[in-house]
Amino acid sequence: MRPIVCSVASSHLADGQMLAHAKPLNVLKRVVAARCDCGLETQFDSFHCPACAFATSGARSDQTYVDRRARRAGPFNFPAHSLNLNQMTTTPLHTRDRHSRGAFTLVELLVVIAIIGILVGLLLPAVQAAREAARRMSCSNQMKQIALATHNYESSFKCIPAMTGSSSYSVQARVLPFIEQAGLSELIDFEQPLLVGPPWAAAFNPNLRDAVETVVPTFLCPSDAGDPKFSTTFADGATGFSGGLSYMFSYGSGTDTNYDDRYKTDGMVWENSWAKFRDCLDGTSQTVLLAETVMGDQTSGLTEPTPAGPHRRIANWSGTSGNTAPNPGFLDGGTLILNPDLETVFPAKISSYTGNRGSTWIRGVPYATVINGYMTPNSRIPDVGMHGRGFYSSRSYHTGGSMHAMLDGSVHFMTDSIDRTLYHALFSRDGREVVQWP
Repeated sequence: MRPIVCSVASSHLADGQMLAHAKPLNVLKRVVAARCDCGLETQFDSFHCPACAFATSGARSDQTYVDRRARRAGPFNFPAHSLNLNQMTTTPLHTRDRHSRGAFTLVELLVVIAIIGILVGLLLPAVQAAREAARRMSCSNQMKQIALATHNYESSFKCIPAMTGSSSYSVQARVLPFIEQAGLSELIDFEQPLLVGPPWAAAFNPNLRDAVETVVPTFLCPSDAGDPKFSTTFADGATGFSGGLSYMFSYGSGTDTNYDDRYKTDGMVWENSWAKFRDCLDGTSQTVLLAETVMGDQTSGLTEPTPAGPHRRIANWSGTSGNTAPNPGFLDGGTLILNPDLETVFPAKISSYTGNRGSTWIRGVPYATVINGYMTPNSRIPDVGMHGRGFYSSRSYHTGGSMHAMLDGSVHFMTDSIDRTLYHALFSRDGREVVQWP
């Protein structure tokens, strides 16, 4: 039998058993099970040392001890029975706790679940914000790569790549070798026509299918979850897709008639522009080279459902084309010429909506590859186009604004609330405005 330790008295019993005393009426912190000579089993939480609670004079461990204090009032007011020390066992306290402790109550479980829910609610926004910050940084780095690629192109060819018409190649296609996409660039024979067939039914050249269907990660904003594969048809009748685009080159402020890329604008690119850095009179650090937008939702209709985020469809303007205005451009009864106020005529002049913004990076059509600064970022008015030209603004899924790369290669986040006049000035190359960054 293991030693039974008591804090009342100490003495040595036979067979090496020891009872330790300390001070009166202290109890063992164990559960003790005892069997009396009469066969009665008793289990109780505390046990007074037999050396002081029973008559133990001259006894050995194999003798019985009779409780002479049993009839006294006390915590063990049990009948007088004799106890055999050899038959006494002790049970550790943790064993008792395991048997006596119940399971979690429903209230305790609900409290734990509520605490976990609160912690998740507090941590989730922080995690999402950290992820968006990482995506925004990646977006900025990609735009910087494209801006620096434009510098390298200008160093090699002594000009900035130009738009070469809606049926021809884009600026993005021409800078491919400078963004580590030389292999993709070699798939493109710029001497071949990009589109073949009659103007009203032109389709992609089947010989360029591999290039057309390539999705270039550097051209896509990580925060835009839209599908970068836009359904298209090739001139041989085969169906396929074209790789999407988030980053658009600037063709000006969009004011006056600068929304028509077929003519010289106040931006850095327009049709057959081939501009040079020296043409930027406002300074390379104060002139936008490219900005981001969101890809279209690849659907069309007479209306646009209220978007949960930025507009993803282009509003098609109902108007006519002509050259009789003071500057070449579109005519529409005076409402779409010379710095039109879209607020006053929208949506009365809109005939339909098309979700083809950013639908291809290889084709130089304005709705797919260029941007202007007429509307501030994430404008509540959707992009407006007519015959492929129009007002194509910067939009993004970044909270509060969008990313813009300047001609010097720097990248800035411009907020939705930026001053409209300042925004126009940043998109013009030669307005000679005095720009003060907010």
